[in-house]
Amino acid sequence: MIFLDWNMGWGASIDRAIQGINNIIGKNDFVITLQEIGEVKSRALFDAFGTDCNISYSMNYRPRGKREPRNRDLGIMIITSKDIEIVDSEVLSNALLPERSLFVKLKYEDKIFTVLSLHSITGCDHRRAKSLQFYAFADAIDKYQPDIVSFDANEPEIDAPTIEEMKFFDNKDGGMGANEFFVSLRDNGLSDAFLSVFDGKYEKGTPLAVSHIVNRKGPARYDFIFANKTMVLIENVEYKLEEALKASGDHAFVIMVSDGTLWEVQTALYFR
Repeated sequence: MIFLDWNMGWGASIDRAIQGINNIIGKNDFVITLQEIGEVKSRALFDAFGTDCNISYSMNYRPRGKREPRNRDLGIMIITSKDIEIVDSEVLSNALLPERSLFVKLKYEDKIFTVLSLHSITGCDHRRAKSLQFYAFADAIDKYQPDIVSFDANEPEIDAPTIEEMKFFDNKDGGMGANEFFVSLRDNGLSDAFLSVFDGKYEKGTPLAVSHIVNRKGPARYDFIFANKTMVLIENVEYKLEEALKASGDHAFVIMVSDGTLWEVQTALYFR
């Protein structure tokens, strides 16, 4: 099974983006979580995947108002292969921008697992709002206790293997909102999936992997998949920025791989 997370980006060519996605998923079972999906892109994605896949789209639950600006046209879409049923889905009603969230309950081989995908507000224009959105996200982690969380955090300012070593941007809160969100992931049994396979040497002050090149700031790791490792057996996680750029995106493909079957061992579910 392939779990693909990608902030496609507002300016992406949808045809090249769809081809890039297809190159990754191949004929595998898959779950795809996409951020920055506006109405136009959503129609093309429904056309490309709607017949053979299952799809949930956040802006079906919280559509953009006719007077609202473009930044309310940045939804989240979750696409699954046909054999992975979307049992239920919803956006986070307590979030400042609910359309930048999507929670789904999935059924695969008679087993249920849950996925939450999130997109933070950028701090460039909405600093305090970004912090408040993170607090809402943290509460949602407590409430839903998802098995997998994928997100573009627009954080951290400085990446590190532990939350205590990370430095978060000051969004008029000393970075506390982002910190609280990452702590909520850890406290609910979720781990940074990439760290389970990372065998490189950590150089303090540099990102562990590069998922985005930030204007005037350089490389950063803003995109993450967190998973409950008592529920998910992770085989591999890769950040593929070059491939994503070729597909016209501006964030890396983040790919978590398992061998494609779910089975039950005592009370836990595993991807194996």
